[in-house]
Amino acid sequence: MEQTIEKFFFTCPVCNSQKYQTIYGVSVFNVCLCASCGLVCLNPRMDEKGYMEKLYKNYRKDLFGVYLADDVDAKEFYGKPIESPAAEKAYNHVKEYLSEEAEILEVGCGAGETLIVLKQNGFRNVMGIEPDLDEGSRRSLKELYDIECYNKSFSEFVEELGGKKKFDCIILDQVIEHFVEPDKNFNMMYSLMAKNGILYIATPDIYKFNKPFLQFAIPHTFYFSRTTIEILLKKCGFRVEKYFDSLQHFSMTLLARKEEHIEPIEYDHLERGRVLAYLKKNMFLFILFKSKRFIEEMFIKVFGEYAYLKTRVFLKNLVVALIKRLKRK
Repeated sequence: MEQTIEKFFFTCPVCNSQKYQTIYGVSVFNVCLCASCGLVCLNPRMDEKGYMEKLYKNYRKDLFGVYLADDVDAKEFYGKPIESPAAEKAYNHVKEYLSEEAEILEVGCGAGETLIVLKQNGFRNVMGIEPDLDEGSRRSLKELYDIECYNKSFSEFVEELGGKKKFDCIILDQVIEHFVEPDKNFNMMYSLMAKNGILYIATPDIYKFNKPFLQFAIPHTFYFSRTTIEILLKKCGFRVEKYFDSLQHFSMTLLARKEEHIEPIEYDHLERGRVLAYLKKNMFLFILFKSKRFIEEMFIKVFGEYAYLKTRVFLKNLVVALIKRLKRK
């Protein structure tokens, strides 16, 4: 079995700093705090190729079905009325900003629920990207709803598109926390966007975690606050226009608009202290999770980094599957 995972050190996408303070973690899962702007992220981390091959190849199947749920036929799933509070909320949030002819792209569209709701409510031009959507689901989306979904990473999609299309809206619902280099991704979105185009974003908010160390997860490479996400978006040419009520208690939901001129960036150097104070608010958990690194490091020495990655993801997804089953009863 593969023992080690190739990892890389990245500069901060918000402020370009190379100085980080380790908060919690072990080799493959090292949660750090940028010493300059207060952004929380994994560093070092795998590159996009590493995440695609080692984590996201079967991510949706792992998270939503492989342990406890029965396999569901794609046509049976898509043939039923779509019941998705998140999709309905996204539609209600963006509808007043877009015409029915708007070109809409959802990055990380999952099973396509939001795209279906948009299509059923009059939006004609919607498409999605989901690197782990199975072929049967892709075909059903096309046959039943005339929705195109591409099974590839965002960067692969942009490269293949080659500037041939512009979008009025890009939806990123619980996606940007998975980006490896979010500044590069937002710059690509800027180039994809029509004039005055909008980003609709929902992502975990570090200040809304009830128990921060319990909510750090290997698939999440970044943990934003309003301060850090606003600066990053401004740096990439977007201005946050509005915040909405979030469906998940731990998330923030916002709409940002493409700007023609990028204003000078002003960094909030007090954010680092605020984030650290918040994480240390529950000192018991802070000390507990710092100390348990010893056990995890021993596991890695015996079984290797890749085994640690797979074991941790397996246990996390097993808990999610158990919760989903209990909720269905």
